[in-house]
Amino acid sequence: MDADMEHFVTCGVCFSEFDEEIRKPKFLQCAHTVCLTCLQTICQVDSISCPFCRKNFVGVDASSLPNNSYVLHILKLKKKNEKIQPNLDKCQTNKLVTALEIRERVQEQLDDVMKTIIAAGEQVKKIQVENSLEMLELISAINSPTTTSISSSSSSDQPATYIFATPTIPVNHFVLGESSIFILKLLQSGTLKGEIRIRPLPTFHPEFLQQLGKFCYKFPKMFSTTVNKAHAGVFALFSVSHLLFRPAVSKFTSSPWPGNPNTSPGEVGIILNKSILPGSTLNSSIITSLSFILSINPVNHQHKNLISQVPAEIFGHVIYNSLNQPDEFIMELSKFKKSDLMNYTISIESH
Repeated sequence: MDADMEHFVTCGVCFSEFDEEIRKPKFLQCAHTVCLTCLQTICQVDSISCPFCRKNFVGVDASSLPNNSYVLHILKLKKKNEKIQPNLDKCQTNKLVTALEIRERVQEQLDDVMKTIIAAGEQVKKIQVENSLEMLELISAINSPTTTSISSSSSSDQPATYIFATPTIPVNHFVLGESSIFILKLLQSGTLKGEIRIRPLPTFHPEFLQQLGKFCYKFPKMFSTTVNKAHAGVFALFSVSHLLFRPAVSKFTSSPWPGNPNTSPGEVGIILNKSILPGSTLNSSIITSLSFILSINPVNHQHKNLISQVPAEIFGHVIYNSLNQPDEFIMELSKFKKSDLMNYTISIESH
């Protein structure tokens, strides 16, 4: 009940609340209301003086004055409200608790929706990368030399007509030797950002090198790329994989990487990520992806522990010459994070 209502049901003389017994609200002829107890106190013989307007009323008995029925009605409502107020407060609290529970359920649903959106976004990114790789493969296939003429009805004395006028080169004719090289190219949205030429060690897993060289011979293959670890200006460890390159190789032991005590800047490490063939012996496995380790500065054993707990092997050495300066390529990779690879691809080509 507000302050005005409290003032209305309170005697203005003694400031006590009216009631229906001792402090009945009595109506004076001047329309002021005073409780019976106060009127009996200030009442003289056959005379009452209003304590508010000072009017005198003669021949009036305080107890015979009419009660202010409106004030009594308000008092009844006040008592009724006081009885039901705890229940109202409890209901209000219950409503707030219910509203909070509903909001919590809504929040959980929103969290689930957000997780679904994030998962969908990650899936879309993955599909975008796969689609980009497929587009690059198609572009490469279009630009590759073809041995099929457009028309089979051409006369025998006419030269064959090709889709693109490029010289025919031997396909899958890679032979591992001292002059063999692998070229890794970094492309951003199809634009070349840098390349590195690697001379493989003849002692490194010849069977695997032959299969990789045959797969990439004189024609770059686009590999999906993931940066596993990187240290800006020091090294980059990144994995590459191709859906069509899953060679089966026998067990082979190569030289560990890095060398003792430090690896030279031109030394390239590699980790062959393997999967055992179902039903095969432990002596053969499938290569599912390759993890290259490139360094700018000498990488010591502390860096090696930071790079990977998986034993790495020496793949080969970077070829340095006036036309090939791979430090920019390695520096670019060493600054990468996984989120930076959306528009980047790496191709591998053998010669």
